[in-house]
Amino acid sequence: MLRLKQLGVAVVVLVITPIVASFLVADPVSFFATGRRQSFSPQQVQRGAPITRPGNYHYPDATNLVVHIEPSGGGHVVAYELLRNGRTLLTNNRDASDFHRWSFTLDDQDRLWFYSADIGLARWAPVDGEWQETWVVDQIELIREIPPEMSLPVSSSAREHWNKLLSQP
Repeated sequence: MLRLKQLGVAVVVLVITPIVASFLVADPVSFFATGRRQSFSPQQVQRGAPITRPGNYHYPDATNLVVHIEPSGGGHVVAYELLRNGRTLLTNNRDASDFHRWSFTLDDQDRLWFYSADIGLARWAPVDGEWQETWVVDQIELIREIPPEMSLPVSSSAREHWNKLLSQP
């Protein structure tokens, strides 16, 4: 009888405990969303509003921005898609880690601004019917175009750098 109890304890410790522990430490995004995209209820937003969470954002002019988190390598990336009247204008699912702060803003001039603390600030704009991505980096003309109402989670060092560039003659 004692031997059976010892065997039962051994089974719990050696077999069941690691299974339970794997559920406790599993990444919840991977665990619950693996192999399928998250589904979000539509949220109405105005142009210029900062977007800092995954979701399905609807603008008054039939433009939608869908932001979701996708597994990538050992982590997750911020993936997004911009649509108008159900037609895909652009998609992106590379580079920006969801571990870092990030933000989107669709401005009144039909430009999508995307900031990620790990990769920087990019502006998407339609050029000759195609959406093109441009990285701001040190481009003074793009820094001047950043909408003033845009709430970017930009680091103070990036803001200082941009202010320094803008103050040069």
